[in-house]
Amino acid sequence: MQINTRAGWILCVVGGLGFVGFLALELAVEDGPLTIAKVTLEAFELLLIVGTAAVTALLFSQFRAHREEQAALVDELERARSQGQAWREKAQKHIAGLSAAIQEQFEQWGLSPAESEVAMLMLKGYSHKEIARLRNAGEQTVRQQARVVYAKADVTSRHAFCAFFLEDLLLPAEEEESDSSLIHASR
Repeated sequence: MQINTRAGWILCVVGGLGFVGFLALELAVEDGPLTIAKVTLEAFELLLIVGTAAVTALLFSQFRAHREEQAALVDELERARSQGQAWREKAQKHIAGLSAAIQEQFEQWGLSPAESEVAMLMLKGYSHKEIARLRNAGEQTVRQQARVVYAKADVTSRHAFCAFFLEDLLLPAEEEESDSSLIHASR
């Protein structure tokens, strides 16, 4: 944190005037003859006192600025957390709706609970081996259940099965092309 130029000059002037004033007062009340050593010692002592006061004022100013900056950062973090939470809540509703639609489709195909579980794990991207481990089943059992799912869904592969659900989530090709042309036209 830097101190601004005007405040720095004001601090220097006040410090300098304080130093000269204290030195003059100290020398005025001094007993005995004035020597260069006494004047130098008094000037050094006063310089330390004034310097300490100036540094204390500067540190206090910087501390206050850091506290204000910290408060602003905390406010910004809280706003970001709030926005993130709102996004998660909004997305959760969509995810729940998608999950319900997928389950409804599984029911229309007549999938058993075990086949539905295997189908959902395949949609999530798990391999047959991983699904077998998660379900405490044999890998061949999972492969057989996957073949039944493909047959009931009237698709020939895992890719076609996943595409069945993803196809409706993406824009149709003609809309993508018109959106793409709008993007290129705006550049």
